[in-house]
Amino acid sequence: MEEKEGSDWKVRQSNYDDILRQMSEPTPQLLQQLQNDLPKYLNDVNPNCLRVALSICEQYFATASSINYSQIARILVDKSFTTNKQANADAATTLVLQCIRYSHDSVLNHIYEELNSKSPKMVKAMIILLSAYINESGNADSNTIVERLTPLLDHRDQSIRKEAGAAINLAKGAPAKPHDFSQTSPHQRPKSPSRVEVSPVSRPNVESSRRNRSPVHKRLGNTQSASSTWSTWVSKSTLELLKHQKWQSVVAGFEELKKAYSEENGNPSACVYGLTTLFIGRTFTPKVMHNLLSDILFYIKEDTVNITDDTITAILHFVIDKITDKKLEPGVFEMTDIVCDLMTPPYVFQAFYQHLTAKNYALPARICSYFVHSITTFGLESKLNPDEVSDQIKPLCTHSDPNVRKSALECVAALTVVFGESVLDGFKFLKPAQITDIRKTINSLSGKPASAKPLSSTITFARKIQTPESPPRKAPSPPRKAPSPPSRIKSDPSPPSETVHRLPKKQKPPPQRNSATGNEFIPNRLVQGISKNVSALECRKSLDEIEEHLNRSLELRGPSSVKQSEFSSLFTAIKPWFTDNNTSVVASIAKILLLCMKLVFPNDAINIPTDFLMDSFLLLNYSQKSIRNPTVNLLTEMNNMIPNFVQNIFLNVFPKMSIDGKKAAVIFIRDLNFNMMVQPFLSFIISCMSDKNEDFKDAAMPFIQRYIQLPQAVETIKDFIESYPPAKKNAILSLLNSSDSSSIFIQKPTEQLKERREQKIDCYLPLKVLNGTENASLLTEKLEHFGQHFFNTNDFSSTDANKIENVCSLFLRAADEDFQSLSLTLDIVFLWWAQLSLLIQHKESFDAIFGFLLRLLSIMDEHQRNLNEFELTLILPTVLECVGRQYDRCSDIQTLVFELSPSEYLLPALVYILGNVKSVNAVQADFNALLELIPRIGMGNVQADLTKTAIKIHSILSKDPAKNPDLFQTAEAFIEFLKKNGALSSTLDAKPISRCNLSPKISSKLKQPSHLVYQWIVDLSSQDTQITIQALKSISQQLKTEPKVFEPHLDALIVSLITSVHTYFASDPPASRLCKYIAFCLLTLFNETSLKDTIPQPFVQQLVYEMLTHLSNGINEAVLNQVLNALIVKLINDCTMFAFIGLLSAIGEFENREQYTERWIRLALKCFEACGVRICEVKDEQSICESIILVNKMLTKYGLEQLESSGIGAKIVGVLKSYVNLVFERFDDVVYTKEMKKTLGNDAEIYKLID
Repeated sequence: MEEKEGSDWKVRQSNYDDILRQMSEPTPQLLQQLQNDLPKYLNDVNPNCLRVALSICEQYFATASSINYSQIARILVDKSFTTNKQANADAATTLVLQCIRYSHDSVLNHIYEELNSKSPKMVKAMIILLSAYINESGNADSNTIVERLTPLLDHRDQSIRKEAGAAINLAKGAPAKPHDFSQTSPHQRPKSPSRVEVSPVSRPNVESSRRNRSPVHKRLGNTQSASSTWSTWVSKSTLELLKHQKWQSVVAGFEELKKAYSEENGNPSACVYGLTTLFIGRTFTPKVMHNLLSDILFYIKEDTVNITDDTITAILHFVIDKITDKKLEPGVFEMTDIVCDLMTPPYVFQAFYQHLTAKNYALPARICSYFVHSITTFGLESKLNPDEVSDQIKPLCTHSDPNVRKSALECVAALTVVFGESVLDGFKFLKPAQITDIRKTINSLSGKPASAKPLSSTITFARKIQTPESPPRKAPSPPRKAPSPPSRIKSDPSPPSETVHRLPKKQKPPPQRNSATGNEFIPNRLVQGISKNVSALECRKSLDEIEEHLNRSLELRGPSSVKQSEFSSLFTAIKPWFTDNNTSVVASIAKILLLCMKLVFPNDAINIPTDFLMDSFLLLNYSQKSIRNPTVNLLTEMNNMIPNFVQNIFLNVFPKMSIDGKKAAVIFIRDLNFNMMVQPFLSFIISCMSDKNEDFKDAAMPFIQRYIQLPQAVETIKDFIESYPPAKKNAILSLLNSSDSSSIFIQKPTEQLKERREQKIDCYLPLKVLNGTENASLLTEKLEHFGQHFFNTNDFSSTDANKIENVCSLFLRAADEDFQSLSLTLDIVFLWWAQLSLLIQHKESFDAIFGFLLRLLSIMDEHQRNLNEFELTLILPTVLECVGRQYDRCSDIQTLVFELSPSEYLLPALVYILGNVKSVNAVQADFNALLELIPRIGMGNVQADLTKTAIKIHSILSKDPAKNPDLFQTAEAFIEFLKKNGALSSTLDAKPISRCNLSPKISSKLKQPSHLVYQWIVDLSSQDTQITIQALKSISQQLKTEPKVFEPHLDALIVSLITSVHTYFASDPPASRLCKYIAFCLLTLFNETSLKDTIPQPFVQQLVYEMLTHLSNGINEAVLNQVLNALIVKLINDCTMFAFIGLLSAIGEFENREQYTERWIRLALKCFEACGVRICEVKDEQSICESIILVNKMLTKYGLEQLESSGIGAKIVGVLKSYVNLVFERFDDVVYTKEMKKTLGNDAEIYKLID
């Protein structure tokens, strides 16, 4: 099997294909071979090879009798979800779900671990995987999944927060289902037969759980999808009306839906699904809402027994959303009763239990009201477990809200009436008054006629008008069961009221025209519908249908399943749209093309016309994300399938693209791995170098740097431009010379960039990878992200021996030519070394990187460059591991590392690694290193930690000394060494000691806000963003509830908040989520407390400066921009005089042009005008006089003539003049007093501004 591990992916793929063909009739020998080799195949890094390996795995699962599901699932999770091939991730999802069935705990635990991955892509993939598991298994593990996903709601990545929220909602609303072993092969049994499985099924067996059921009510699971039927059946115009914000349009939507349902033989289950999902979270006038419920109930009763599973779930979600409105109680309760009749009350109660702890107290109160209704309506026939219901109700009996308590007690009373007095035995903790209330309710309920009626009699079915069988015009509805016999139907003898919202009787649908013209993969009518000759509206309709058709095909057929020729007519039809101005149409085109490329056979993709492939690149000319994102994914698919895609397609179409399209194309291409040659790429490189657009040139620079490293590339460029005009030629030569002189580094490294990187990288990441608690792919991801910003190479993640040699040569050349720059990127170099040392398997490559490290450390020694703490921690775990394994050269490397490491870094690092590393080799080497170092440099402040760690390890080893005899002897020697040095004189003697507890009073004090406030303020300066955000949340909440806690600490709080604004808003780009919390905290302080009145003037002025700075620099986040504007308005309104002083000072910064832009001054003037108006509105005479004095001081300082000599100065004079005239006009009796004239002086500058 050696050939399958070769470096040529095409050879490996061919071998995998052979195995896949053999799996159609597998031999025992083949299955035995795959038991050993399948994990290797699934570890393949090439996406095309991995695709075939996943197919082999699928066949293997279907035929093998002994499978290590846990091992395979771990490989699938680690390898199949981090590639750009969505098809591979989809296939892996199906396989992992199958693994969960047979190795439930092990697989799920690994998925939960990956939720903590530092790779956002991996985290998002795991959330999607858990969502798929929820859809398959129901609520079997929903509580655990919700618990694991909840921390991700605060993740820094917005898409992860969104996915986590959606998955949590899905888990909370998931129906009960068992772990399904129905797909177990004849040979395969569950791995854990003793494991207790969840017993309730998704749809309880109606025969076994109920009595006296009519045949018409025998409910079995209907797994058809009402959601897909609804989306394909309902017209866009109707959907837009139903989604409209105005009630008149919504009512019109109801009428349109009735009409379509009546005329087109619609699907009632789909209509119920559509209406319930559309109106969750929306409400209108009572009349509109009653009409909505009336319509939903009509559609439910039209064909109750064929309501689908997803519709049942949608109804329950709708009920939870509307049950708090008491006016809707009759309709809401009726539709819930119908679900109870179909699914049994325990099913509905289970769905509602999770909402009993909702923050909206009205929800648990109303759910309890329904419980009372349901228990008394269905009685003993409900099959409810009274103990289970009681357990859910008990916490509500002592709820803080009186309405919740009242409803809960009524529920207890209902349970007692139906199930007997024994129910009250579980509620002995209640107060006597509450027991009395329960007794009163029991009496009132007992006075009613006995219910306990059969479930089958609770629903009033409307007679459905039967129409002759004829094909519908749109999507067909699911097959219906025969209507109930007349004797089963309960009719309403009362005459219909004219005011009641009624649905029209259904009419015979018109005959459907036959639109099919043959057996085309994509119907010809849809292809004709996207012609340039049709209207844009008709085109969009056809495109939507095509997209739906392709998505359905991808789901049913799977990827790589359609011949290219099936798309020929479609490609011809959509090509003219590639440059159209209608971006919504073009966005649909891009999505459809991506789906086509996923469906087409990979080997058949080369038959797609070249001109069509080239024109596909033109879609990058559009800047809209809805077009560009699917286009990038489309081009990625093409590059994976079509040989020499970049050279044959990209280079030819590049000159036709717009400048924005060229930039997007270069960014896309530069990250691909392809063979670049001098002559084919010459014209393209010259075009990039001579382009006048600086943004494009910056984007293309890595491409240019890569090209000029090719042999003879520079000479070829110089020869080619020999006949160019002097100006153009000199510009290219200048760029060429600068690129050549810095061919190692793409940009100049700096100390600030290095410090920023070291804050973003976990220095113990290599240790975690060595321990197996982190995936090595995270190391690679960090390395590629930071390395490709500085070093002119794309081979960071390669384990190929030749490429490793090239990167080693690059780093050593940098050390010789520009050691200062290399010194500022050593963190990247050591990260690369640590990654390779943990990944490579071949001795030659291993020798190469250790020889490189030895040479690099020697160069550092020559330049007297020590290792810093971050760099040391990156490489030390692997060095110790290799020393413990007694690899060649490692002892020399360790000696140099120790010599280049300051003792204040080295000893703590060794002690930390000793206590955290899992490898026996590394522990052995660590002990030996400490035995060597401590006699020379002592133990310093690590003595306590070192002693504690050594004792712990010695204790573990003492339990079984024969397991690791060498390490045990070393630990023994180290313990003796510590005793001789006095470190264990008081540690190993187990003499008795006394311990006291903190008093309850002190313990409670520690949890009070008056004490916690110190920690919150300190946490505002934390380096951990999550800690800072949590502190901001706590402060904001406390400001809303008890702001007086902050009065003694107001200065510290304001200083910390201002510092946070100053620091985090100035980041590029700013941490949007953190900045929002800072801004909202400040806004809460000004909006909801009186603390603003005691804030000192210098603090207000600094806040004014910060707001002006960040608003004038521009903020892309709309919400953040709004909050900052609101803050400066609050400062002007609430701290008016202090804000006036700050703004006047800001205007005076017009001289400091190096620090403050003209835009900043103009914004200050605009705010000053608003502040002046506010002073006049308040009419405080002291503030008015003070403001005039301050303006006069400013005019005296700068002089009117000096101010008016510049453009911005003239603008300042104009604004001050407007304010002064406004004051002297409105408050002449205040400013013309003797005191004011005496203060200003007769020749004051301010008088020159008065008209």
